[in-house]
Amino acid sequence: HHDIKKYTESTNIEFNFWPFAFDSDKFSCTEEKNVDIGFSGVLQNLNKNADQSDIRVRIMNHFFHTLYDIPLAKKQSFKNIKIFWNSIPRNKSGRLLSKILGKQHRYLDSKRYVETLCQTKIYINTLSPMGLISPRFFESMASGALVLCEESSLYSNIFPKDVYVTFKNDLSDFEEIVNTLLTNKTKQDKIIDKAFRLVYKEHTWENRVSSLLNLIHKTLK
Repeated sequence: HHDIKKYTESTNIEFNFWPFAFDSDKFSCTEEKNVDIGFSGVLQNLNKNADQSDIRVRIMNHFFHTLYDIPLAKKQSFKNIKIFWNSIPRNKSGRLLSKILGKQHRYLDSKRYVETLCQTKIYINTLSPMGLISPRFFESMASGALVLCEESSLYSNIFPKDVYVTFKNDLSDFEEIVNTLLTNKTKQDKIIDKAFRLVYKEHTWENRVSSLLNLIHKTLK
């Protein structure tokens, strides 16, 4: 977890922070990027200790006319944007209704998940429960998708500011940012290229294991 200072102070034991990473063997994208923007995952974890915002729900409601967490049809302002949206409703009633309506979405298997990332220009990445920066951030960058995420100071623990794009938490600039990114390919490609080179250099699981072993060897000396 990123909050290592708190754990160090409460236990008087030094903690080290290892972020998630990605499996470099899985990502060698050759697919054409024919999806403008995408998201896949649970809309919001409602467990008591999850401490996760409803921003995924609000983004979905921004894109679609919805019913009980189920996207029914794209809104007029996004009619010309190709969106891949695979969200899991927050509660059982929503999941049951999505099944009845034939709009049931499921977790993607590994192969389909990688294919989707590789085919998508912009991927929505929001913070996971407890403010975690999930492997999907790294996987999106490795697939050549631009990471679009809500504003947070937590990213600076891992990434420089020029490898992702943020939007305001109230979504007041969300539509403008999406449209700008989709029409300004030069800007989009510049960010994607920097992110791609960064994650392959610093954020593979091989990097994480090597860093851990180095720390262990240093500690044992």
